[in-house]
Amino acid sequence: ADLTAEKFAHCPYVSVPKPEWEPYDEETANDPRYQRLYHTGDLCRYTPDGNIEFLGRIDLQIKLRGYRIEIEEIENVLQSYPGVQLAVVAKRSQFGVEFLCAYLQFKQGYTLEGIDEAAFPPFLRQKLPAYMVPSRYVRMQQFARIPSGKIDRKALPDPPPLERTAQLVEPKNDLERSVLEVWQGIFTGVDISTEDDFFDDLGGSSILVGKTMTKLRELGYDVSAREFYNHPTIVKLSAFLERQKGATEPPQPHLPTTFRRPTNLRRAGFAVWQLFFTLIACANLWLLLLPIAILATEDNLLGFDVKMPVAGFHIVVGVLLAAVIQLLQVTFLMIILPLCKWIIVGRVTPGQHWIYSFFFLRWWTVRALYDVFPAVMYTHMYMIGFIYRLAGADIGASVLMPGVLTDPDLVSIGDDVYIAAN
Repeated sequence: ADLTAEKFAHCPYVSVPKPEWEPYDEETANDPRYQRLYHTGDLCRYTPDGNIEFLGRIDLQIKLRGYRIEIEEIENVLQSYPGVQLAVVAKRSQFGVEFLCAYLQFKQGYTLEGIDEAAFPPFLRQKLPAYMVPSRYVRMQQFARIPSGKIDRKALPDPPPLERTAQLVEPKNDLERSVLEVWQGIFTGVDISTEDDFFDDLGGSSILVGKTMTKLRELGYDVSAREFYNHPTIVKLSAFLERQKGATEPPQPHLPTTFRRPTNLRRAGFAVWQLFFTLIACANLWLLLLPIAILATEDNLLGFDVKMPVAGFHIVVGVLLAAVIQLLQVTFLMIILPLCKWIIVGRVTPGQHWIYSFFFLRWWTVRALYDVFPAVMYTHMYMIGFIYRLAGADIGASVLMPGVLTDPDLVSIGDDVYIAAN
């Protein structure tokens, strides 16, 4: 019998003789106005234990590559093609690949040989979506019929093995050869050209895409489903994987063949210089915390017994001091630090420099100065771009970026750019 779905209302929140927008419940379901049943088209039967066994479809709807297809729509369009008298479409499978096959009976005086088979897909695509276009066409003299006179679809013959008409393009490099071997494992028994489309020419589906991606990952090639759909041929996919490999592989550094080991005296001198900057960093931190310490005291200003002229005068002193320190920090970042950078190290260019060399000492000094007086407090402010332009960076207009740059000379950023903190 024909299976019908459960009872339903067109809208589960329709007006009923209850408070408005009452949800659709069991009592509403018994109302005669809502005895609508959904016609599914599924052929089922009851089993002795009361379960429902699905036997198939009573209509001609099929499912292919995730799409539900009414094949009668395809047949009607095919029969509108000049010379086609009768068309029957069925789902077939070869080498594990499902596809649509059209069986055509031509009018008298027409044959499949006299009609260009390649003309059918463009004709169908004008009226049907791509997933409803058959990929195989078989000429039929007559169709077998059942006693009622209808076409016996179960008696349709299997289409002959696909014969390649286009030239078989061989792989040109090892990467294309590796991808071809993966595809041959998916489409067994099929001659595959490196210019064959995975979907249109080979009948690939989303399930086969997943299997292919898994095999490619096992070989070390990582590709997303979106990129696979955007590069559906071996040539295009291999070119994408080659570009991806070049973008992800870090450049191999050209290392010197010898290492100049620094003397213990040079190491000790460098350690003393680092200690000096550690003291500068501590002094700068104390200076930043000084306004907070003043705001936390009253008459006992920083441990000294100082009588304030008026109540709350320490707040005024702390706020003013914080403003002066902030102004000094900005002045240092925008004037003193860039000036020190150009005097101490000049313009930094890519190259090889020995650790503990005089250049390395000067480069480290400038970097330490920017760490002691950090620009990170101006992260994602337009001021940060101006600060690093003074230090030699090529930064365009309207740039928002983190306040951390090691070597501004080596940075180039265009206009209207936002760079996240990470």
